[in-house]
Amino acid sequence: MKNMSIPNLNVTVTWTNIEWLRKLTQLPIICKGILSPIDTKSAIKYGANGIIISNHGGRLTDTAPPAIQCLEDVVNAMTSMIQKGICSDRVRGPSPVNVDLL
Repeated sequence: MKNMSIPNLNVTVTWTNIEWLRKLTQLPIICKGILSPIDTKSAIKYGANGIIISNHGGRLTDTAPPAIQCLEDVVNAMTSMIQKGICSDRVRGPSPVNVDLL
């Protein structure tokens, strides 16, 4: 297969990409690579159904913290959002946003 060139391709990924994708599908959207409470809240705000706490194996940067070191802060952020009614910890239910924490 020939290499394809796509003119004017913007490879910048932002949270609004999740929002755009949410408008196109009802399938679950899972964000991988979450390492901070801020990213946790942004993922949910822009329409993710779940998050995976991961540094992608550390291959992208040598300075990324291990996922296990981020786990407590991310769980606390999710717990706070659940308690405030921003999202639900149920896979299915009446809440407008249902989130799985993996």
